[in-house]
Amino acid sequence: MKRHYFTYTTRKENMHAQLTDCMTAYSEFCKHFQQPLALRCTFFISAQDNSAYQQVKDYIIHNTKLVFHHAAVVGEPPYRAAMAMECVVIDRHELDADIHFKYVEDIPYLVLEQKGNKVVYAAGICGSLDSSIKEQSDTAFSLAEAILLKENMNFSHVFRQWNYIENITKFVYAHDTDHQHYQIFNDIRSLYYKKVHFQNGYPAATGIGMDTGGIILEIIAGKGSDFDIIPIDNPEQINAHQYSESVLVGKESKEFSKKTTPKFERAKYVRSPLEETLYISGTAAIRGENTVPGDSIVEQTNITLENIYKLQYKRSEDLPYSHYRIYVKDLNSVPDSYYHAHRFFGDIPFLVVKAPVCRENLLVEIEADKEY
Repeated sequence: MKRHYFTYTTRKENMHAQLTDCMTAYSEFCKHFQQPLALRCTFFISAQDNSAYQQVKDYIIHNTKLVFHHAAVVGEPPYRAAMAMECVVIDRHELDADIHFKYVEDIPYLVLEQKGNKVVYAAGICGSLDSSIKEQSDTAFSLAEAILLKENMNFSHVFRQWNYIENITKFVYAHDTDHQHYQIFNDIRSLYYKKVHFQNGYPAATGIGMDTGGIILEIIAGKGSDFDIIPIDNPEQINAHQYSESVLVGKESKEFSKKTTPKFERAKYVRSPLEETLYISGTAAIRGENTVPGDSIVEQTNITLENIYKLQYKRSEDLPYSHYRIYVKDLNSVPDSYYHAHRFFGDIPFLVVKAPVCRENLLVEIEADKEY
């Protein structure tokens, strides 16, 4: 199954013009296919607050639902643009698999199925913006769990996951102590993950901040007799799920006696009749379990790229990357970071967005894919 990556940014002045511009560009891109189908679609927007975010999100979802069965709207402003979109597209004419468009509690998701092998795509999984980060995290994981259970899967079958967390490093005061948003999220994730055994390792994942939008999950899960799923480590980094408490910030949730770790692998190799991909998690300038000292985004970008280069499996070293996404803490530093990333990845689809990273001293995070 050949996947095609589409990225586009627009500088149009109002929401209607922004979305129209994006969808026009998407339609032009899809002229290359007989029967285009978006497996994934993510919009990146800027919003002053959650009320404005919800308004833009509702507008996008309502006006694209005839084109995209499921889409995510993320409160991360794109670089030098008002709105951006990223899509992963296949040509149904070339696909030897059944396609199912499904729902769980009004959450749309997509299933590809071929001779007992199944892949699930679900995005925009979230709770109410009026509730706390803990409540939103619990709702999002509960909905994701419901989708997986409906497909006779569980969280151990998720091989790629995106975790978008509003004000990721912010603290909230509860039970006479400070709790960090990211640590709250990690504790809720651990509650759901501990229900199952991850025999093929945790998902490749990105845990990244947003300006607005609460908690949003996106997952890709797979199951079948012909699946081969391998977790990939970086020998120069301690696995995130093995971090010591010294690098975890804030107080643990009351459900745990200590702070729980971010549960993801550095990368995941996935082979099935439907794909063969190396999914590279959100990667930053961490060696061992510590951030590399210094406040230079050039240095952090180069160390991040070195970490990505070490995430290989079999012949993947000789394969080109298919796309990448850069998250930067400060949009003013984008040119320095992008120059080095472009030199590393080459001319492939990419996006750059503003997003706080999970540690205050991290300035940049990068994710990517390689396809065989």
